[in-house]
Amino acid sequence: MKSATELLGGRIRELRKKRGMIQEQLAEFIGIEQKHISLIERGKSYPSLDRLTRIAKILEVPLPALFDFEHLNDKSEL
Repeated sequence: MKSATELLGGRIRELRKKRGMIQEQLAEFIGIEQKHISLIERGKSYPSLDRLTRIAKILEVPLPALFDFEHLNDKSEL
């Protein structure tokens, strides 16, 4: 089963791609390096609440939408 951090990262990646953005663009908009976005999306780093708020704003979704990731979990593991 994926951890919450991995699921959050996957959700951010999913929303970023739906907006047609690349990691470099998202990183620039929130003021961090692209490699940090990569770490977040792979579930290797957990963003602060401030950073999550900025990510949600840039991706034009409400903050709780970042945590709507149950569909990313492997159904066989539930």
